[in-house]
Amino acid sequence: MRGLGKCGPSAIQAQAAGAAQRGQQQRMAAARAIVGRQLMVLADEPAANLDSKTGEELIDLFPALKQQYQTTFVFSSHDQGVIQRAQRILAMRDGRIVSDERAA
Repeated sequence: MRGLGKCGPSAIQAQAAGAAQRGQQQRMAAARAIVGRQLMVLADEPAANLDSKTGEELIDLFPALKQQYQTTFVFSSHDQGVIQRAQRILAMRDGRIVSDERAA
């Protein structure tokens, strides 16, 4: 449970994910991934329902988790802040990959 503190106020830790508000649910999902040391995390708009500061803090955690636990993160996002931090960007249109870029 040590990694949970990185995902928001400690009061959120005690709430059931279903009872939490949307932003809190996202923090809870991130906390479960951290605590569970998942090999892969799939996230749809991981910072969409968070305020900008909390969203940035959450996204800032991912490189360290990748390094420490060899976790792979796969995001779908329209947020340029999230996209710019990605090592690889697959753009899709009409269900098909239209570009595949790797960060320098």
